[in-house]
Amino acid sequence: MKTNKGYKFRLKPNREQEQTLRRFVGMARKCWNEAWARMMKDRKEGRYSSSKYPDYRLKKEICEKFDFMNEAYSQSLQLELEALKNAFKKYDKEKREGKRNRQGKKIGDPRRNKEGKLLKGRVGEPTPRRKGERESFSYSQHVQIDEENSRVKLPKIGWVRFIRHREIEGTCKRCAISESCGQWFISFTTEIEAPDPVHPGNDAVGVDVGVAKLCALSNGEVKKPLKEDKTYKASIEKLRKRELRLERALARKREASKAAGEAERAKAEEPEKRRVSANYLRNQGALGKVKRKIARIRADYLHNVTAELTSRFAFIALEDLNVQGMTASAKGTAENPGKSVKAKTGLNREFLNHSPGEFKRQIEYKATWKGGETKGVDPKNTSRACSKCGEVSIENRRREKFRCVSCGHENDADVNAAKNILDRAMENTPQ
Repeated sequence: MKTNKGYKFRLKPNREQEQTLRRFVGMARKCWNEAWARMMKDRKEGRYSSSKYPDYRLKKEICEKFDFMNEAYSQSLQLELEALKNAFKKYDKEKREGKRNRQGKKIGDPRRNKEGKLLKGRVGEPTPRRKGERESFSYSQHVQIDEENSRVKLPKIGWVRFIRHREIEGTCKRCAISESCGQWFISFTTEIEAPDPVHPGNDAVGVDVGVAKLCALSNGEVKKPLKEDKTYKASIEKLRKRELRLERALARKREASKAAGEAERAKAEEPEKRRVSANYLRNQGALGKVKRKIARIRADYLHNVTAELTSRFAFIALEDLNVQGMTASAKGTAENPGKSVKAKTGLNREFLNHSPGEFKRQIEYKATWKGGETKGVDPKNTSRACSKCGEVSIENRRREKFRCVSCGHENDADVNAAKNILDRAMENTPQ
């Protein structure tokens, strides 16, 4: 069978190449924003059709309007227009079908803040890009990869070195260049021809993602959270302390800069935008680097756990969790204030530190690669139901211990939930 595979490597451009990359990123952003403004205007006037929109003419108009855009690689701009057109196409489809976003808001409805005040745009609608967000551009052809010398030839840039930590399999179909916290990355999407995978085992397992632990398995195993794993514990504690120190310093600088800016605007006849100091930007960059390191450690830990689970078990049952709804703020409104807001905030932080959405995504695609199978189940009452007798009661679960009020069965609460998840998945799966 044919399948796609992705690879991501650290790019090592020289100073001249980095300047070119930044210009190309800015041109891709400019192309997106100009095309977005044009499409929004045509949509309001009833002259827009996603299937027949002349994006190739639009690119020509943009390049004629801004001469510097001709420096960019033509296909990169074309890919930006195709991505924008597909975004509007997806928005129109979801709006017709009456779908809702993760916050439960209906696609196409006017955007409102928590107080109910109207905002610009509509829910789920494509938006213009800002500098510093999604800094990337793509190639679809004419990219040459020299694996022996760990370099890649990019159109209009030349040979650029990258850190090749693994072999690249298949034929390159697309290449994306991105920037994050001052570092450049290159991603290859390849197509490979591989035989249909067959999983070596036959075991099935249910997985329950927790708060105090990363996950619990139906066979009684428990995976520790990242902060308690002996391999990563020391590094995470050190980075968390530095993150907290930088965030506090940044908050102090933000307040001082705001106060100084207000004083200057009060004196000036024409108010100006608040200026940001070089020290503030330097501190902001240092904080970004710390957060990036924490994210990489978390991703590495998740990859290790999910690789182990998908290698051991041929069938994995997971919950279809609404993470956005589960981690919603308990703050409430001025009329209806929430309760235990601080406790709920801490609970949300601990749960999101486990990256439940990314955990499920990795389980699903790795199981497919290895010939395994995954199935999502409704999470309703999986933590309250007894895995032995089926009794559902809120009194069954008290903190981390599960004790059935009907039959007296005792177990770890998350392990009991994992058993219920597996049972539900097996009931709906033909043998």
